[in-house]
Amino acid sequence: VLYALDATYVYLFMCEKIETTAYHVLSSGVRISMPVSERFQKQAGRAGFAYINLPWINDKQWHPFSLFEDPSDPSIQQMFLMKNGDWTSAVHMALSRDTTRPCWIKGPFP
Repeated sequence: VLYALDATYVYLFMCEKIETTAYHVLSSGVRISMPVSERFQKQAGRAGFAYINLPWINDKQWHPFSLFEDPSDPSIQQMFLMKNGDWTSAVHMALSRDTTRPCWIKGPFP
């Protein structure tokens, strides 16, 4: 019961779609930069992690990654996805160049 309540709270109050997520392809992975809401900025602080869903890869999978604040703009949060497993390799293969695509994000969590 507690898990269901927690999952519902996170889904309703800590989940947001970001339409203008920038993906920067690197040889070792992908750097993701995304403008986040004021609520997200206040809760994230300078560190933490969030779950990310890339519906153009798999709309059912959520993966946790560390968050990094853009030093030049606190409204931008960044993640680095190292090309290491099946899902991150699929993301890297799907992105042949720098681009902008939507994503869903849950969090942030300390």
